[in-house]
Amino acid sequence: MQQFKEFEKLGILVSGNKETPNWREKSAPADGFYLKSIIENLLTLNGIKKLKGVSISEVDAAMLKKMDVKGTVFYAEINMDAFWNALLGKTFIPEEIPVFPEVVRDLNLVLDKSAKYSDIEQIVVKTLGNYLRHLSVIDVYEGKQLEEGKKSYTLRMVLYDHEKTMTDKQIDSLLQKLITIFENQLKAEVRK
Repeated sequence: MQQFKEFEKLGILVSGNKETPNWREKSAPADGFYLKSIIENLLTLNGIKKLKGVSISEVDAAMLKKMDVKGTVFYAEINMDAFWNALLGKTFIPEEIPVFPEVVRDLNLVLDKSAKYSDIEQIVVKTLGNYLRHLSVIDVYEGKQLEEGKKSYTLRMVLYDHEKTMTDKQIDSLLQKLITIFENQLKAEVRK
């Protein structure tokens, strides 16, 4: 006789645009990177660094057609047993409301197609340390304007200093350090 085990799962679907377009920014379509950032925020808010039992995928076009859904849909599934187990023993300490302004900076990198996002993410997190409040990918491009075998990532970084308002000099220094590491470790070309 076959044994079955049921798991509670949390499903998250994204489709359409990430946010409502406005005069400052065009709307960008929700994608797998956007969904990954939602899950990372959920885990971070709960003090979880890594979690097994998370999967992200694009919903099959045949399934969408059968359900009469137009557009692209991305789906994430989180094993809630693993999530609850990761929370055991955690103490939640509320964070103070930010007193100083956050700083948003975008950085465009052109890399070999073989470069992995996880390597990019690891460099940003390690280099910016406690100043990094949030990292997201706002665009990935492969096309005619790029050299063969290259891919472009546009990163959006939200920076914050808990002790004071960040100065342009401080921000420029952090970003220059980050750019130098990207150029040396990933042979990236940084577009300005």
